Amino acid sequence: MRKQEEGKEITMCEYIDFLEARGEARGEERGITIGETRLGNLIQALLKEKKFSEIDAVSTNRKRRHELYKQYGI
Repeated sequence: MRKQEEGKEITMCEYIDFLEARGEARGEERGITIGETRLGNLIQALLKEKKFSEIDAVSTNRKRRHELYKQYGI
């Protein structure tokens, strides 16, 4: 925290806000990583089965993507 680096005191509320923001940022990073991995695994499965039209569909259709995640156990 900048205030702490400058030798200033911070309030408990400011510190809690800092911790909350840091946790949200970490969660967002994890979510992005998990989502990318999941989509990559789905695309690999579709490529293996030569379902090229489905690859196009999952890139634009959220509902279809989630149906296939379920179908392939991803």
